Amino acid sequence: MRKSLNFELETYQSGLLQAYAVELAIIAQRVAKPRSYGTLYWQFNDAWPAISWSSIDYFGRWKPLQFMAKRLYPDVAIFTLHNKVYAVSDKLYPVNALVIIEFFDLNGKLLHRV
Repeated sequence: MRKSLNFELETYQSGLLQAYAVELAIIAQRVAKPRSYGTLYWQFNDAWPAISWSSIDYFGRWKPLQFMAKRLYPDVAIFTLHNKVYAVSDKLYPVNALVIIEFFDLNGKLLHRV
């Protein structure tokens, strides 16, 4: 029984790591506009029950990657990458944006606002 619980936890952690890795790739590609216009990830769903790179499992359940991908493709987005803030727009017209950056400590106390 104990081995099974560890396997499920390790499988879930693997999915989180995959989602984080694809998140970094998607953000890097989106902020590199116009050199790059984004990223497509392959293997959307599984054809059989297995641990794989798909974002939806054999039974139709979303894996962490699918939740991550859903929030990474809005028409207008603000991303942070390597301590820089990027605004990305896929609109065909200019978009105004106001960015407020707040830094908090681990207790929720506001340290700095930019």
